Amino acid sequence: VDIQYQYNTALDVIIDRAKKENLFTGYLKEVDGKFYVKEIESYLFFPLIISPWQVMPPQNELNEPVTFLLENIDKKEKASARLTKTKYIPEYYTAVKCQRENTPVDATIYKITPHGIYVNVIADKIQGKLPFKEGLKENDKVAVKIVYMSADKVIIEAL
Repeated sequence: VDIQYQYNTALDVIIDRAKKENLFTGYLKEVDGKFYVKEIESYLFFPLIISPWQVMPPQNELNEPVTFLLENIDKKEKASARLTKTKYIPEYYTAVKCQRENTPVDATIYKITPHGIYVNVIADKIQGKLPFKEGLKENDKVAVKIVYMSADKVIIEAL
């Protein structure tokens, strides 16, 4: 038997390119309910990172060209894509504005556990966690400040 091991260097090439200039073009694909981006030159598929506050891409954008960035390039087997142009729910933009302007927000407690107090910061779309504190109950209002807000994470603190 004549077996030859062939190594595909396409992933290494695209990771090296991402370290220099992290902007790629590809096609948006959906496979089994999950979104991927197929890089246009290498035909490599990268799982698409979708923010909890992102508006899901509509069906008519599938198989259309998109621009994206690669993330987790230090571990090439875990490399993933993030679209450069994304739309978010209106509550996300409100939370970002509150964080930028350092505006206090009246959050509503929706769950209390020994590990923390879970609150709805902006409507019931943006939620956060506070350290456990005695004397509070569900549906109480708590003044909070958004300390950090990104496409994937929100950090709040009680005032």
